[in-house]
Amino acid sequence: MDLEKKRQIQYKLRFDLAHMGKHVELHLTMIEEGKYTFLYACYTMPSQEKHTFCEFLVDLKISNGYSSNISQCIDVQGEKIYGMKCDDCHVFPHRFLPLSICGVLRNEVCETLIKFSSFFYRYML
Repeated sequence: MDLEKKRQIQYKLRFDLAHMGKHVELHLTMIEEGKYTFLYACYTMPSQEKHTFCEFLVDLKISNGYSSNISQCIDVQGEKIYGMKCDDCHVFPHRFLPLSICGVLRNEVCETLIKFSSFFYRYML
């Protein structure tokens, strides 16, 4: 993956947002001449929050037969979730995601994800 090209595209998108006058919180901020910085979107997690999220999932106790041991699928150091079985992929967004994001993401993002999860739990089972 060409990260430098991706970063250039990100800067161009942020300049376009400023030009259109939308999403002021995502506009670029000039640090010095020719150097800019930008804030992350409200739904992204910094490294510390990812670490907290992964630690919560590792410490989560699940009754036998409900789902497999999700803690084996969590890499806390790399802050990644990997190798989940099909059943776990269905249980995770319905039950565990709403629990694990509270206190990590902003309230409006949490509310949206919880509503999304409950919608799929009610209508997709």
